[in-house]
Amino acid sequence: MIIESDKIANSFGTFVRGTANSLPVLEIGPIIDNYKKTVAQRFYSKRIEEFTKIRGEILFASVKVDGEYVGYYYDESMKASFFCNSPTNRIYMGLPVNEDLEKIMNLYGLEII
Repeated sequence: MIIESDKIANSFGTFVRGTANSLPVLEIGPIIDNYKKTVAQRFYSKRIEEFTKIRGEILFASVKVDGEYVGYYYDESMKASFFCNSPTNRIYMGLPVNEDLEKIMNLYGLEII
């Protein structure tokens, strides 16, 4: 994935941290921002002891790590990916986890944002 040099805030080895609004794929900015606003901000932490009853047919659970919300973008044709935060649309790419996720995506032929 190519990012314009004026959109790079920091880089070290393969890692690149973009400036605010450094998204190379502009149409995903509103998708990431909308997901944070309508879904992710409703997440909250609960200890296992606090669950008295679990209702419903589907339960989604994950480890909650406080910090910045980021979405993940993968481009199968370019075999490249990056993370993008909301609301600044700053990208992070070239991390070891990017390479691991790209391998998983290529293995299963998945397409996600």
